[in-house]
Amino acid sequence: MNDVNGVLMRLSELYGVSQMKELSLLLGHNQSWAAATKKRGGIPYDACAKAAKEFNVSLDFLVYGEEKTTLPVDHLEIPFYEVSAAAGSGDLVLSEEMNSLVSFDASFLRNELHVDPKQTFLMLVRGDSMTPTLNNNAVMMVSREIDGFGDGIYVIRMDGSLIVKRLQVIPNGVIKVKSDNKDYDTYEINKKDFESGDYELIGRVVWSGQRM
Repeated sequence: MNDVNGVLMRLSELYGVSQMKELSLLLGHNQSWAAATKKRGGIPYDACAKAAKEFNVSLDFLVYGEEKTTLPVDHLEIPFYEVSAAAGSGDLVLSEEMNSLVSFDASFLRNELHVDPKQTFLMLVRGDSMTPTLNNNAVMMVSREIDGFGDGIYVIRMDGSLIVKRLQVIPNGVIKVKSDNKDYDTYEINKKDFESGDYELIGRVVWSGQRM
């Protein structure tokens, strides 16, 4: 359970202070920051990330109070969000609250996947339109870094829903929206649909993990 009181207590423990104003100053804020944060009730994720990096502890410990563990120095944590992208007709997005964090080897992220960990997150796949590439309930890693608009698998927001599809760019600004499952039809949209705000490109799928 993540509550702001517990988070502030764990931060104070790490920094070795007993006063909220001392904690505020150590985190680079004015003296009233911790008290104001406690009053608002919001989890200070930025402060948790700073402390996790400084003391090399798990964000799950700071945010959720789980067992205090020290991460290997060559590992980074990627946020996993309680939201899914439908490999089908589309799931309505109800919330995008971070559920947990998953540790990955830093060299794998940077050298193999060529992604910026700070611009990367995990989410679930729902449906079968992207099988066999992405099966139902597979976890996929999505990078918000999109260098140009090329062919690949993307998460898109359409009419308040998230879908995951393979996009193929063809001349004249036309984009084919394809499913890897041949039972689903291919359709076309236009790049202008993204410029107008009808569709939003959330990110590019760079990795997936699923039960065989």
